[in-house]
Amino acid sequence: MTGQVGQGALRALPAPPEDDPLIAVIRGLLPERSAEDRARGEVPVSFGIGDAAETMRIAALPSRPNRAWQEKFREAAKGLFAELEADDTGTVMISLLTGATDFQLGLLEAYSPERLSRAWVEEHATEEQILDAFLQVTAAAFPLPFKLGRVLLANRQVAQWIRLELVRLLYSSSTSSSPPSGGGSPGPSKTS
Repeated sequence: MTGQVGQGALRALPAPPEDDPLIAVIRGLLPERSAEDRARGEVPVSFGIGDAAETMRIAALPSRPNRAWQEKFREAAKGLFAELEADDTGTVMISLLTGATDFQLGLLEAYSPERLSRAWVEEHATEEQILDAFLQVTAAAFPLPFKLGRVLLANRQVAQWIRLELVRLLYSSSTSSSPPSGGGSPGPSKTS
């Protein structure tokens, strides 16, 4: 029955604490633009360090160009997943975890070539700013999954279910053993 949870089962889940670190990470990956930015059709992105830091607002794409960008995103994602699948040394995963990727930079430039050229972004932005800009652009291009994610995480029982499923997924991909039934962090293994 994995993957299918009835409404009664969801209510039976204990709610995670308000400051659950895993849920906080997920929320951090779901940016939300202000109502003013959405009304003006703008996507805020911030680049620069110290006094040179600035927030610029790039134009959100109208529907037809947005669908074309979504297709570029899908193609780039397929390529990235194919690379990950073929990567038996972990090199691709390491580059994903350690900095801005060609995936992020290429899609930022494709979204707004005149404002987010790869060369300019690499020269002026930190790795975290590139990730934040990428998430902002992706949320503007695919609003439903991001809005749905924020709504679902606002429900503490749903957030707990998501947390348990993520822990289960992480365990299934990293070990052959099952996660603890409570869905918490793994404890030290016992050897006899």
